[in-house]
Amino acid sequence: MGVAIVVVAYRTGDTLARCLDRAHADAPDAPLLLVDHAYRPAQHAALVESRPWLRSLPSPDNPGFAAGANRGIEQALADGAGHVLLLNADVYVRPGCVGRLTAAAGGSGAASPWLAGAGDAAYRGGRIDWERGYAGHEEGSDDYLIGGCIMISRAAWQATGPFDESFFLYCEDVDWCLRARAAGVPLALVAEELADHDGGAATGAGTSELWAYWWSRNRIRLLRKHGRGSPTAVATRQAVGAARGLVRGSTPRRVALARVRGAIAGLRGV
Repeated sequence: MGVAIVVVAYRTGDTLARCLDRAHADAPDAPLLLVDHAYRPAQHAALVESRPWLRSLPSPDNPGFAAGANRGIEQALADGAGHVLLLNADVYVRPGCVGRLTAAAGGSGAASPWLAGAGDAAYRGGRIDWERGYAGHEEGSDDYLIGGCIMISRAAWQATGPFDESFFLYCEDVDWCLRARAAGVPLALVAEELADHDGGAATGAGTSELWAYWWSRNRIRLLRKHGRGSPTAVATRQAVGAARGLVRGSTPRRVALARVRGAIAGLRGV
């Protein structure tokens, strides 16, 4: 009933190797499972062959972060793990991170640390603003724990259930934490920088169509699922904001359109 580590990756390049090596260095006895989405066979083979301690769960397609996390965590628990550390491929743990988070999660909870990084990649707490339909980073707030580096106990997973795969990417961690709290699961924010975050290495967060669509869509989906705030008002603000950014030249056309498409999809429930 030890700790296992699950890393979910999507064509991340050099960041993935660094993530895996840092995790293994901190917990060399912990099974390390890589859920590699839309993997490139040659690169994947080279990565795995040079790391005999790594267990690979490759996928030819990309079913989303939530689905990958579920696959890896379920496998780790089936193998007998009592705790599972879920990592983004752009998160690099520091020495002592695994042990510190295991202790903070305890036998029935979940825990995340502060993350060091530039701009929004840094995380020192998460707050949900239901009126704005926004889940953002705020120091000291534990409305939700960040899914890019979260230790989940077996008991917490059993009480809460898996990540909602309909979110695909973004806000699945917020939704999971809301459901965990409702189930009485303790959530611990560890006020120490125990990992570094190279935010957006895979998705181009803040600049890509992928980011714009899913972030816009899932903010509204979160409101609708939990019956909070006004999805219509939030979607309208997103569309207006995208239009203003387009007019001012601060938002590329493709990104602005992706934000609007995401807002519409959120309202339609698709």
